[in-house]
Amino acid sequence: MTIVYLVLSIICMACWALSYKIAIQRGCHPLGLIITTCGTAILIALFWILLSSSFNLNPLACKIGFLAGVALFFAMITYFDLVKKGARLGVSWTIVTLSMIIPTSASIFYWKEIPNLYQGSGLILAIGGILLLGQVKPGSLNLNLKEAGLLCAAFFLTGGISLTAKMITAWGLEGFKKEYILFLYGGTFLPALLASFFLRRMPRGKEFGVGIGMGTAGLGGMLFFLLTLENLSGAVAFPLRTCGSLLLTIFLSFLLWRERLNRREMTGLFLALAAIVLMSFWR
Repeated sequence: MTIVYLVLSIICMACWALSYKIAIQRGCHPLGLIITTCGTAILIALFWILLSSSFNLNPLACKIGFLAGVALFFAMITYFDLVKKGARLGVSWTIVTLSMIIPTSASIFYWKEIPNLYQGSGLILAIGGILLLGQVKPGSLNLNLKEAGLLCAAFFLTGGISLTAKMITAWGLEGFKKEYILFLYGGTFLPALLASFFLRRMPRGKEFGVGIGMGTAGLGGMLFFLLTLENLSGAVAFPLRTCGSLLLTIFLSFLLWRERLNRREMTGLFLALAAIVLMSFWR
């Protein structure tokens, strides 16, 4: 079932990524989008808890989830601002995907999940493929101090959120997935709600439409990935999910918006595909 959970996580994360572009096209406000996204995820999590008739508050799992949720709030605000700067996901999505280096490195060096030769080669190819697909050209970015800060924040926030998922499984907290997910989205929902109240800007109809889909995809992606991590090392799972969701995002972007790849991006695509093949040798 591990491969099934991984594939479902990849599908959900690709839908999450595409939701940003849809939100920009529809003129959604970031706070309204976050409230509806996280509100949807919270309602699904509560319904899940009611169906399971079990809810055991583990202080560590709840604390990890809430801190990750606050980080997710700032990450979503950052992504939204970066995506607005271009019609394509471009550099912002590249930074998001490259942040998988943080949990992958922690899995290798802290939890001693050493990849074999195939997996190590796949990891190198994955990084190269992401750079090519994201069209990262440092010399032509011309970033000001604020934009550079946003990119750094996006990188570390996203990597930190992914790292908390690994903590849940590595620290024997698998039985508290529901609680972790509930506090994760609760930690994102609360600051968004407070900011909206302060700015007097509540969600509108168009934000509900995107947010419901985004919240469902986000919760599904996190749940299926937690299940994946129970039987697959983080050194393999994080790069596989990253490359898989990136390729699916590109494919769906072509179907929906006819975004074609140039020669450089095609090279990145083949590198990412090769990385997936190599990292699939996890046994």
